[in-house]
Amino acid sequence: MVVTTIMMTAQGNNMNFDSSFYNKLSELHHKKFDWKTNNCGLFVGEVLKIMHNRDFNSTFCSDYSDEKSAFEYIQNKGGWHSVLSSVGLKKRENDTICVGDVVICEKAIGIFDGNNALFAGGAFRRRSKITEAYYI
Repeated sequence: MVVTTIMMTAQGNNMNFDSSFYNKLSELHHKKFDWKTNNCGLFVGEVLKIMHNRDFNSTFCSDYSDEKSAFEYIQNKGGWHSVLSSVGLKKRENDTICVGDVVICEKAIGIFDGNNALFAGGAFRRRSKITEAYYI
């Protein structure tokens, strides 16, 4: 078996991503979307938990069941920037985006895989659609 390792350097911190990370990322990315059990906040929270062994889901999610209530929840918290900053993520101030960064495209958050922004339910957007990127 060939193991692919990608070295990411962000703000002096080194993170290694091997094939097991990408396999798990792909598994979570392709899980069926559902507002209650697999939405963009839960997807990002699960990926960050794998990367940093820390639970983010209680901050990213609430008991919502549709798009309207989900976006009301985020807006009531001050928007994605406020939510991400509140858990210690820092916004990148330049065009650098690294593997594992939390990214914002349109109204959703996802994870950057090195090429695209990945979202719950198999959705993705090209790098050019990313408006903000955050790292730990």
